[in-house]
Amino acid sequence: MTRLGSRGWVLALLALSATAGFASSVEAATGLALLAAATIPALFAVPPRGRPVLGVVVAGCGLVGALFGDLGDGAAAWISAASLTVAAVIITVRGATWPRLGRRYDGVLGEHAGGPVDLWRALDRGEDPTVGDSPGASGGGPAPKADPVD
Repeated sequence: MTRLGSRGWVLALLALSATAGFASSVEAATGLALLAAATIPALFAVPPRGRPVLGVVVAGCGLVGALFGDLGDGAAAWISAASLTVAAVIITVRGATWPRLGRRYDGVLGEHAGGPVDLWRALDRGEDPTVGDSPGASGGGPAPKADPVD
């Protein structure tokens, strides 16, 4: 079994909060479910320095909904509120350490000083800009030359 990181737990808790909130017949729980569902894409859109702020805002809204919204006696509404609050606390504490959206795919090409135009020109010449001594390469020997295509 793979180990979930803190971001995986947050996504699981937000999904649980949304599911439990929508399953409940209490209107306040539906609001918490909508907040949980909206937090998931916000996690990926907000830069790392803004995630603690996002966590505080979500925790505040979740606590206000839990304290002042009538959650009743149903377990689903309370599960929604509790899982949303725990997820928001984890976002506040650990969110700044998670990578930015798309950063995991930034490699040598993203750091190339010549820009994407030089990379496309290298490809047009038949060079692989990710291998060898061509522009933007990370090393590893000369790039193989491709036969020109007519």
